[in-house]
Amino acid sequence: MRAVFVFGQIRFNARQVLLDLGVGVDISPQSFSGSVETTNGEAIVRVNSRDTAIRQRFALAHELGHLLLHVDPSVSGVHFRDTNYLGNTRQEREANAFASEILMPKVWISELRKIGHNAESMAEIFGVSVDAVRTRTGYMISKGRL
Repeated sequence: MRAVFVFGQIRFNARQVLLDLGVGVDISPQSFSGSVETTNGEAIVRVNSRDTAIRQRFALAHELGHLLLHVDPSVSGVHFRDTNYLGNTRQEREANAFASEILMPKVWISELRKIGHNAESMAEIFGVSVDAVRTRTGYMISKGRL
């Protein structure tokens, strides 16, 4: 796994994984949070540079999820373009779950909670928003996984 451990932080680097897979990454002003596009078997992930760095990290991981779970690279076109952040389709929920797991692994959340970390400290450790940690832990609790 491409993760960086620095001074109490655990940061999965989705951008580097995309680049390692030969996927182009474009972080520039967009009218959407993120998208996956393919042309002639080549993929590019686009992320909105106007979003916060934390939001961009989640979007990169989310789009990596789409690429691995839902995209046939031989089919050219724009496959996913998140404009509302709602995650209201099965594929969007799956990409959100993928991003959540690689950015905030279940086992690490469990261990951090055992030693007294809260949502705020885990958000800092993982480099995600407090809301993302709360959503992730809430889901894990509701499924009996925490």
